Amino acid sequence: MIKAKFTCLWYFTFLFLILGCEKESDPYEPAFVEGVVLDRVTDLPVPYAKVTLYELEDGEPSWFIFWDSIDVQTAGEDGTYRFDYRGDRTNVYGLKVEHEKYYKQREISQSFRQHRTEIDVYAIPKSYLRVRMLDDPPFRMMDSIWIQSTTYAPDVKVLKSFIDTTVISPTTPNTSQATSLVLWKEGERTNIGSITFCPGHDTCSVTIRF
Repeated sequence: MIKAKFTCLWYFTFLFLILGCEKESDPYEPAFVEGVVLDRVTDLPVPYAKVTLYELEDGEPSWFIFWDSIDVQTAGEDGTYRFDYRGDRTNVYGLKVEHEKYYKQREISQSFRQHRTEIDVYAIPKSYLRVRMLDDPPFRMMDSIWIQSTTYAPDVKVLKSFIDTTVISPTTPNTSQATSLVLWKEGERTNIGSITFCPGHDTCSVTIRF
């Protein structure tokens, strides 16, 4: 009986020591980060944007998003957000913002260390390029036409011959770049035009005859 009590006492003492050591070695502590979601072009608040907080791998590129999110929330009507979380001062954290009226970016919007508590994050507004393409006589037989745009606007491919067609391609609000239209025929490439990007929030219309 005495031996059993001794064994039981020894077990709970051992368990207490283990739990105590684990608690003392836990590097995570209460932290918070707050700020405003802003439109990158106008600097105005973006209401009801989705904001996600990530714990990142230190040294990994910002677009390498395979991490589990710590928390997800919707910004307020004034674009404000706040995360209360448990953080480690040696780790890197990231914020990503999404909104149906803005580009869905692959990379982290903002990365930071635990000591930073006030961070504004930016959403990239959409603009559109409306391209009307007219194939004048003699008509060209083609394999496809590609509209080559930016990282945020995937290539658009027209897989049929046409006389008159219109394609809408999303673009970034960057007036220093251009979108190219490329004709492919039997594996040969021919550039048929290029268009300057639209300003943010605008829709540009262009007609190309070839």
